[in-house]
Amino acid sequence: MRIIFLTLFLFISFGTYAHQDLIMSANKGNIHFQYKTGWTELEIGQKVNILLDLSVKLVKAKGYTNELIYIYFDHDYTKRDSSYCALGFGQFSYWDYNNKKSTTDITATGLKLIIRDRDFDIKEILNIINSAFSNVNFIKANQKQLFIDLHSSTNGVAQFDTLSSIPPTQVKKYLYSSDTIIERLIKEKTYRNLKKVEETRAIDYYYQNNEFHFYNTREPDEEWSQEQRKYVVSKTYGEDILVVNNILEIFGS
Repeated sequence: MRIIFLTLFLFISFGTYAHQDLIMSANKGNIHFQYKTGWTELEIGQKVNILLDLSVKLVKAKGYTNELIYIYFDHDYTKRDSSYCALGFGQFSYWDYNNKKSTTDITATGLKLIIRDRDFDIKEILNIINSAFSNVNFIKANQKQLFIDLHSSTNGVAQFDTLSSIPPTQVKKYLYSSDTIIERLIKEKTYRNLKKVEETRAIDYYYQNNEFHFYNTREPDEEWSQEQRKYVVSKTYGEDILVVNNILEIFGS
């Protein structure tokens, strides 16, 4: 699945230099996903691809076609802000890159999942997406103003932002809920490049069972077997080299 991203550069001054944060956007069916990050070298973009791929499969399997969902992930890679997860229902804007329309041109109404954190857990986000689509009426009836500390002040007065959300305790229940279809989806291998690479000699990883599996992408080595009268694989191929619970960044090649 090929995902196209639009990039908006936000210039933020930190003392003597300017840093560029990027807002990436992707639309797939009734899912509108945006995230802000500061470094393209981080693996956050690859994890978003995996999450979107699985989210589309979840929506198709469950038949969630009557509502839209907008997901915004504020990647707090510096860990300088407080984390939160808000789930509500209301208006939102998004980019339509196919028709060259910006957020000022398009507004829609639907579920809104807003997250600020250093990272996200793919399975947990799938859980909350599933719960959100299953509880639209509850979310509409029980959302209230959630106050977000911006960790800044004006003339000595602390600054806050507000979001419409159901209570954080209910959001947490959704995050840690369980679903048989989600369990089935994460048991499948979802490759970092959304397909298994077999034509090059490199190292890549896939997502499975909420873990990240590094494997060798090389073509298998074969040797002639007199006993079998054919070429057979003589060395291991495609087996896991390393399995980890999370990936933030990959150094080197």
